[in-house]
Amino acid sequence: LPPLQSPSTFYLGRDTYLQALKDCFSPKLDSERKGFLLYGMGGIGKTQICLKFIQQQYNYVRFSDIFWIDASSEHTIDLCLKQIALKYKMDAALPAKSVLEWIADRDDWLMV
Repeated sequence: LPPLQSPSTFYLGRDTYLQALKDCFSPKLDSERKGFLLYGMGGIGKTQICLKFIQQQYNYVRFSDIFWIDASSEHTIDLCLKQIALKYKMDAALPAKSVLEWIADRDDWLMV
């Protein structure tokens, strides 16, 4: 859960992806959980797209929590889930289970 940083001042383009994210996460009457998979080679701007989306949508889409998960390996995923479990005072012995059960009951979070 690293602190939210600002998008690069050199951020350019990617409007198609930003619009797709806006369309996906725009507040609607349905309560269906939404997901959006943004993937690609390292260094092509995935994190910057997410940062820009969060910055642009902050006043429109309120996420109670924004979780940044390093998914580069199983180990880093486990470490991130353990950090979330510790922050929210969950069972740190079973962080993945605790966190996944906790977020399953909520629909106002964003995981990047």
